Amino acid sequence: FEKKDFRGRHTLDQYLELIDYKVPKVHGAGKTGSRLTKIREMISTGRTFDDWPPSIKSHWTKLLAHNMHDCFGMKAIIDAINGPS
Repeated sequence: FEKKDFRGRHTLDQYLELIDYKVPKVHGAGKTGSRLTKIREMISTGRTFDDWPPSIKSHWTKLLAHNMHDCFGMKAIIDAINGPS
């Protein structure tokens, strides 16, 4: 694999591409950091999730979906190596 700027050489998305696991762009690499920053800022205000603005709730939902694809993608890689369980 080629080294990606600011990310390294062996990134999950590179391995997922090898097994043709598709992650929707909205949940893919490159967006997580800014979402986490906005969520941390909101948490630091002490407001409950119910009081968060819709835009920050959307960041949270998309972050969860990103992590879901990380988990399901890793399972797909393991299955590709070992065969499905």
